[in-house]
Amino acid sequence: MKRLATAAIAILVVLLITQYSPGWLFATIVGLLSALMLEEYLNLGLAAGRSRPGPWFLIPGALIAPLFWVSPNLAMLGFSIMTLGLAASCVFDSDLTKAFDRLAVGLSGLLYCCLPISFLTLYERKAIYVLFAIIWAGDSCAYYGGRALGRHKLSPRVSPNKTVEGAVSGLVGSVVAGAPFGVWVLGPGSPGFTVDQCLRKLPFSSKMDIRFNHSSAT
Repeated sequence: MKRLATAAIAILVVLLITQYSPGWLFATIVGLLSALMLEEYLNLGLAAGRSRPGPWFLIPGALIAPLFWVSPNLAMLGFSIMTLGLAASCVFDSDLTKAFDRLAVGLSGLLYCCLPISFLTLYERKAIYVLFAIIWAGDSCAYYGGRALGRHKLSPRVSPNKTVEGAVSGLVGSVVAGAPFGVWVLGPGSPGFTVDQCLRKLPFSSKMDIRFNHSSAT
């Protein structure tokens, strides 16, 4: 019961922020969340016996989403500067193994945790609702499907409680919930155009003709 109450409050807060927050505030919140994800990722690397960048590295990670909101070109410039900064901080380390560990863990953390979630700042808010529905349905089905049907461990070293049956249940739940909800909220064919609009804001969009044609195929 406590778990459901906590989830209900968290969902309400997330929906209110998504619906009513101005663009700059939404981008800032996304940046802070990406920094928390980055910290968790860096700690996983540390637990695996790898070296990690210091806490200062969370600040650049939190800046990627706000920079994306201002301009994707600026975000790419900032990402390049962060990469050079991290590489420069590793140059003066006498232990090259730890230096390369920090560089690899730090850059992979930016690419995995901070960069993808920053695309939320380019999406229409109603498209983000569809993403929430897919994630929440998948997580719920994975949890309850794993508890009821779980027999085979998915990855014991990473997460001992995750099962193959739970993962399959989550995938099915995401598709079953996401497809009709997406059509209901966005309308038939709209998701493709939403992705198209997002891609056109990227730095390379002026040099590439990115089109999604749902009405005809050649």
